[in-house]
Amino acid sequence: MLTVSPAWSILAVPLFCMPAYLPVTAASVNYAPVVFVGFIVIAFAWYALWGRKNYAGPPTESLGVEVSAEYGDDAPKKD
Repeated sequence: MLTVSPAWSILAVPLFCMPAYLPVTAASVNYAPVVFVGFIVIAFAWYALWGRKNYAGPPTESLGVEVSAEYGDDAPKKD
């Protein structure tokens, strides 16, 4: 699944952004690219304004599993 999902996304996003009919008019234009780009812009702006300061990542210690026991010597180091 690690390769299927990104491959499908790379195929599907441009495919679904294609116009449904040619020639493209104001009535037949596909607005999927506009919505997609708008979502990406909003997501990056949200992360830049709020996420970089407030997002701490997924919890690890609260799961009850010792990180070093799970990863051995390759455990991520705490700051």
